[in-house]
Amino acid sequence: MLSTVGTAKMMLYCGVTGFLDLFNAEDYIINLRNRQRIKGLRGADIYCAGPCFTCTDGHCTEYGIPTRVIDSPEDARREVSALAEKNPDVIKLVYHTNGRMPTVNKETMEALIAAANEHEIKTVIHIGSWQDAEEAVLAGATALTHTMGRDIPDQLIKLLKTKRCFYDPHTYCA
Repeated sequence: MLSTVGTAKMMLYCGVTGFLDLFNAEDYIINLRNRQRIKGLRGADIYCAGPCFTCTDGHCTEYGIPTRVIDSPEDARREVSALAEKNPDVIKLVYHTNGRMPTVNKETMEALIAAANEHEIKTVIHIGSWQDAEEAVLAGATALTHTMGRDIPDQLIKLLKTKRCFYDPHTYCA
């Protein structure tokens, strides 16, 4: 398995000039990104979220990498404010209502997006259904990530355009 430094070098070698790391050990990835920006470490530019925001026993907790656990709107506001001090490029939240693991409720998702917007931090929401996607877009998400395995509904495409929300149908895991 490649380190993030190795991945950044390989990506640049292949012509990719920047990438977004959506889930990593918080201090490791934010410090690496900061060192790259200050010292000019060689490789594609690193942008990062740091930890996943998820609920107790939610998706991302199974990997052994610390997450930011939020089980209420109050948790969301507190944890976003705490992470904002480290200046992440984005905040990633798992909102996957039809998954095999628990997820945050709609009110907590909305509170996280609102708190991130107050701190001027973009949000990437890991969705589990087109309904999840619509709710996240209406809450003000910056971007969505995940593939549903079927075509995106026309009304969601229109909503994404109207709200200027980006959609990444899949992510790469090293």
